[in-house]
Amino acid sequence: MERKDKNGNGLELALCNPNLRPEMLRKNYWESRPTPMAIELKGKWKLKPDKKVSGLTIGQNERGNTILKAKLAEGNPIYVSLIKL
Repeated sequence: MERKDKNGNGLELALCNPNLRPEMLRKNYWESRPTPMAIELKGKWKLKPDKKVSGLTIGQNERGNTILKAKLAEGNPIYVSLIKL
């Protein structure tokens, strides 16, 4: 899910993968596996100062775009609040 913030210079994201990627350990017993995720956003973005996110890395690529990386697990969303630079 994505939406612009009220000021129009920010972006709110909810990153999620509902696929639990089950791994069978033995008959009738499985565990979910995390999904590595990377998203490229056009332009330069940074996290809002008051919105730290555990497990999320943010960087830039050679094209000057922003790359978000995280591991998605258990179908739980990661909420990210960004500001355009």
